[in-house]
Amino acid sequence: MRPNILVIFTGGTIGSAADGSYIAPSAEKPYALLEWYKSNYNTDVVFHTQAPYTLLSENLTGTYISQLMRCVAGGIREGYDGIIVTHGTDTLQYAAAAVGYLTGASGIPVVFVSSNYVLEDARANGRDNFCCAVDFIRRKEGHGTFLAYRNRDGITYMHRASRALPYLPYDDEIFSLFGQYYGYYREGTFIKNKDYQAIPDGKQDGAQFLCAPLADVSAVFRVFPYPGMAYPPVVPDCRAILLDTYHAGTICNLTPGIEQFFDRVYRAGIPVYRVGATVGMDYESVKEMEKYHIKTLPQISPAAAYMKIWLLLEGEEELLFCSRGEDVVPKLNN
Repeated sequence: MRPNILVIFTGGTIGSAADGSYIAPSAEKPYALLEWYKSNYNTDVVFHTQAPYTLLSENLTGTYISQLMRCVAGGIREGYDGIIVTHGTDTLQYAAAAVGYLTGASGIPVVFVSSNYVLEDARANGRDNFCCAVDFIRRKEGHGTFLAYRNRDGITYMHRASRALPYLPYDDEIFSLFGQYYGYYREGTFIKNKDYQAIPDGKQDGAQFLCAPLADVSAVFRVFPYPGMAYPPVVPDCRAILLDTYHAGTICNLTPGIEQFFDRVYRAGIPVYRVGATVGMDYESVKEMEKYHIKTLPQISPAAAYMKIWLLLEGEEELLFCSRGEDVVPKLNN
């Protein structure tokens, strides 16, 4: 039977054209990618397309993420063999994490693809990413949500959505937490990562997010550490705080007003979650954090942690986490 793949276009560089000094979404470019694929590969794949919205991904909001999740959920219900989402790079990890918690680690594969440059640019990796996504689905190499992305080493890696780390400044490569990418393509052949560790119980549940539309503005307030910082006032609609840390899982305990900040949010009943802590011996400064009522998340990509908390809040689920590896499985009301 010929595999049926739903391709969801959302814009981004992979669906854009360069016009002078600026890059902007193009109505023709997404479909030109499909025509290029069909003309260069003798494939039996049947492509179906949808475009819930078209924008540069830096403009992604909760409303657009909700539209994408509904579109993916509809594709799953329609019974496609797999889904490819073309997406911009700036917010790729956030959108993929949201869809990853929607689909879980079972069911049909959903693969996000993007491009670091417009497709006509010789440096662009978008066509390689798309080809690998199609092959991954055709050969049924995995279940759940993935990112297909070629780094500068010429290898296209398949990342689990919940493990893909945000981009480093001035860099367009994608890496997985602790190098835990699912597999990679070398010379057109998929190779499963021998060091990849599956989710402990073999699944993530996410169906509770199907009816949890996101507002444009998140109720999750993020705080990033840097020398000389001052803790900001908490916005009125804040319902949870995600505390990013230095690479050792630390923050500065000498920042003026730190105790007052955490005491204020604690009294307001706002939970604070620390992301970035590794398993093992902590620094002495971490011990000081205990008095701030900060909860430490299991090891997870900060982008995925942010999306998980946001989805749980919008779904009005109990905001608790259990330590079951880096993928963060929620402990829901039951």
